[in-house]
Amino acid sequence: MLKIKILIIIFCCIGVVKAQTVIPPSSETPPGWIYYDGDEFNGDVIDSRYWGIYGSPKVGRPTYNQENKAMLQTYRPEQVFIETLPTGEKICRIRSFKSKDAPSPVHPSVKSKTGWWSGALSSRDSDTEKYYPLFCRIEIKAKVPYLYGLWNALWLRHYKGAGVAEIDILEFFTKAFGENPYPAKANQTLHLFNSETQKLGINLPKGQIRYTEIGDDKPGDNFHVYAVQIDPDPVDNNHAIITFLIDNKVNYQIHTRTQLGDAYTDFITKARKEDRLDRVWDIAITGQVGAFDKLDVGYPAEELQQFDFDIDWIRVYVRDPHTRIVGNSKLPHTPEADSFVKDLLSRMTVEEKIGQLSQYVGRTLLTGPESEYLSDSLIARGLVGSVLNISGAKTLRDLQEKNMRHSRIKIPILFGMDVIHGYKTIFPTPLAESCSWDLAAIERAAKIAAIESSAAGLHWTFAPMVDIARDARWGRVVEGAGEDTYLGSEIAKARVNGFQWNLWENNSVLACAKHWVAYGLPQAGRDYAPVDMSERTLFDTYLPPFKACIDAGVLTFMSAFNDINGIPASAHPFLLKDLLRGQWNFNGFVVSDWEAVKQLVAQGVAEDDKDATRLAFNSGIDMDMTDGLYNKYMKELIEAGKISMEDVDNSVSRILHIKYALGLFVDPYKFCNEEYESQTIMKKEFLDAALDMAHKSAVLLKNDNHTLPLAKNVRSIAVVGPLADNQTELLGSWRARGEDRHVTTVLQGIKNKIGGNKTKVGYARGCDFDGEDKSGFKEAVKLASKSDMVIAVVGEKALMSGESRSRAQLDLPGVQEELIKELVATGKPVVVVLMNGRPLSIEWVDKNVSAILETWFLGTSAGTAIADILFGDYNPSGRLTISFPRVEGQVPIYYNYKKSGRPGDMLHSSTTRHIDVPNAPLYPFGYGLSYTTFSYSAPQSTQKEYTRQETISVSVTVTNTGDRDGEETVQLYVNDKVASVVRPVKELKAFKKIFLKAGESKTVQFDISPLALGFYDAAMNYVVEPGEFEIMTGCNSNDLQTISVKLIN
Repeated sequence: MLKIKILIIIFCCIGVVKAQTVIPPSSETPPGWIYYDGDEFNGDVIDSRYWGIYGSPKVGRPTYNQENKAMLQTYRPEQVFIETLPTGEKICRIRSFKSKDAPSPVHPSVKSKTGWWSGALSSRDSDTEKYYPLFCRIEIKAKVPYLYGLWNALWLRHYKGAGVAEIDILEFFTKAFGENPYPAKANQTLHLFNSETQKLGINLPKGQIRYTEIGDDKPGDNFHVYAVQIDPDPVDNNHAIITFLIDNKVNYQIHTRTQLGDAYTDFITKARKEDRLDRVWDIAITGQVGAFDKLDVGYPAEELQQFDFDIDWIRVYVRDPHTRIVGNSKLPHTPEADSFVKDLLSRMTVEEKIGQLSQYVGRTLLTGPESEYLSDSLIARGLVGSVLNISGAKTLRDLQEKNMRHSRIKIPILFGMDVIHGYKTIFPTPLAESCSWDLAAIERAAKIAAIESSAAGLHWTFAPMVDIARDARWGRVVEGAGEDTYLGSEIAKARVNGFQWNLWENNSVLACAKHWVAYGLPQAGRDYAPVDMSERTLFDTYLPPFKACIDAGVLTFMSAFNDINGIPASAHPFLLKDLLRGQWNFNGFVVSDWEAVKQLVAQGVAEDDKDATRLAFNSGIDMDMTDGLYNKYMKELIEAGKISMEDVDNSVSRILHIKYALGLFVDPYKFCNEEYESQTIMKKEFLDAALDMAHKSAVLLKNDNHTLPLAKNVRSIAVVGPLADNQTELLGSWRARGEDRHVTTVLQGIKNKIGGNKTKVGYARGCDFDGEDKSGFKEAVKLASKSDMVIAVVGEKALMSGESRSRAQLDLPGVQEELIKELVATGKPVVVVLMNGRPLSIEWVDKNVSAILETWFLGTSAGTAIADILFGDYNPSGRLTISFPRVEGQVPIYYNYKKSGRPGDMLHSSTTRHIDVPNAPLYPFGYGLSYTTFSYSAPQSTQKEYTRQETISVSVTVTNTGDRDGEETVQLYVNDKVASVVRPVKELKAFKKIFLKAGESKTVQFDISPLALGFYDAAMNYVVEPGEFEIMTGCNSNDLQTISVKLIN
């Protein structure tokens, strides 16, 4: 008949409890988490090095009840000890007892006026100065005495310093509050205290407090697992998502960003320090006497002389970096949304539900016979959930009005389009952007693309593509971020954050993580070809960028065309359901790629289109893109019992929730404002950002004898090549609504740069992109012969890369290399400006020309950006994100290949090598030159050995040794010297871009979490193994200096 209150007072990070020798069984590890630390209390005594129990003045302190009567938490061995149960199991027992007016064992001058001495257990991390990661999960298995008038608290609290936060993780209600004491109910909520006055500054309102039955009539007689987990808010990591659990069941979540706002931000920013707290957490499991004098406890208080509080174990977990998913806070499932969607579903016909799962292409629009394309009939019958490939505020408003006027249920249509690297203002292609290594600039580019496309009425883009690509023959290399998993993951997050930057307003778009999954490794580099890879490679290399998208809050996924080890990606229940929705907790929806459902027939896993419909939907494809099969066959399959109506409702619900959250049910036309569209498209600030991104994306590959930058007073320049005065190709593939007329060509950019001088700028096309026609050589060579400098602008047409644009040969197409040979033969310095969507094999060009500038396809501002770099108004800072092969026979080629029993070299036979070409690429990952030079010190570490709980700190000093200011991308790689499975020779784990004035030095600090050193072991468990690690720093993956550190248990 007494009240118990169980508190967790939380500061988003806690002091480290000693890592025990006994590790809990993996079967008890929550899915998606890795055991980090804890105490199983399996010894004979409490470990005083880590728990304060002997009256230390640092942990013994008085506390007060509501009557402001002092009581004392004590730490004496007789009150906190190890108890062996009859079963032989050991527990930590915390005992509180009554001894009125007895002096304090810790502070003799203090007496307990309540008569109770409260046993407590506190960590002593103020002594050890160790910390837990900022985001973690804490589980405490405890048997809490069911009393009232006593606060039995599980506390994780910070008791020094100004600010505290309090989570009431469990509170039993009894008849003292007008409630029946059984069954027990849990009250969970959060309080923030004012950092100055310690008074309660903010409370969640009563409507946000949850009371949950534990399912145990007498919880004080049994052990239960009380847990709290703190995950980062995907939108703002100064906020958290705090989840309360009892016996592994989620009771309640608090989203501090949406529920607490600035009060929490102010609190956490003061506490944050390098992903830990700058003040220690005190983990306390304590019995504390409330002793309300006038409460009716149901029996004489004097009969209660002592009680015990038993702790079986304390465990702390951190997110598995390969499953560190918290769900999508960007899709808030509010009670209002749930109620709205439930009601709408109840009023929809089966056909209308299936219509929401169907996407149509809008290129044949509104009239004509019904087909796979959009038609009046489909719209009127409510059979269209989404439309793609049309845009424009007026066009989409007209279509939406037709839908709202004629359909019975009047559910707004979701409009989507491939807005890959800009809508009207075209930025560099994604591969080019990745070479900037500038995450903020990449995010800004995606944000501007979202602002422009949403102004044109669009809700959804089919980007980013986050497939890791290591085979330059594959055409879609141009659409991704290159060969590296870590960098690709960071860029994936940046692009999702950019597209969805302000999602619930009318200036953002839904992002779509594609192509799920392993699309980037097709056999022989041929698009759509099968993929055959190990489970370890899939999890270590190809899945993490998709995880990063979910971490960033992406709300849609697109399935891939390919099969993976014989199972089509669009019919893969493990990937689509078990992993994506189950382990990763993805709560958006999945759309197929273009007609990928129909293609299951061609892949030989479905008998016909109807069977393909069954297979795709039951595997986890929510929305069918463009082939109309769901509308044709799904109702029949439901009636035959081959598709469940419950699954249909779940898929429809996911789509309706997103439409609700976008505000389309309130205003279906909120994205369709012609005036806003005209005011928004191609603003000057957007064009400036595109130029800045183009500057950052170009990579200087060669610069013999300081050929570049060119002098602006050079007497004459020959500008030659099929791309020199071409507007169309500079936009690249997937140019959305970009227009040639807005593009500045290289020739025009050069003329704009030096046209006011006396420099004579001549132009000759020389040859075409492909074919054998050399008739233009004569004019080009004549021009070059009488010029002081030759700039050859060569490469691929835009549509030589992209979807279904695989190439077997990676040299310059057509006769372009022969043109360069004749230009070199003139004896004049030749600068090659490359434009291409993939790495090319240009070994002869590299050996024979004076300078090479890789510009990819830089978009609207390409010509201006290239001229700025050629003439020194911008110092190139791009670094490659994909290796350049010497010849096609080297591909796939990438820097982080796995170790071999016979490492390759050109001096010894019987090693892993080619006999006719070095193993090394022509240009390695991370490579790029500048107009200045940089020197690196050897890396330094603060210590030689680290535990799994410690951040590995490495620093390196970089000096600008040239005479120009410039940017450098400082890169850090790691090699696990000895592991239980074969590991890569090195892996990128961190990078920082720094700007250095001429002669300036800066020391760059890297802090690496030991979790980043983990991998999947032989049993496919993610592990961080102890041992020696080489830490390498430098300017690219091939030019590094090394130190060694050890990770110890």
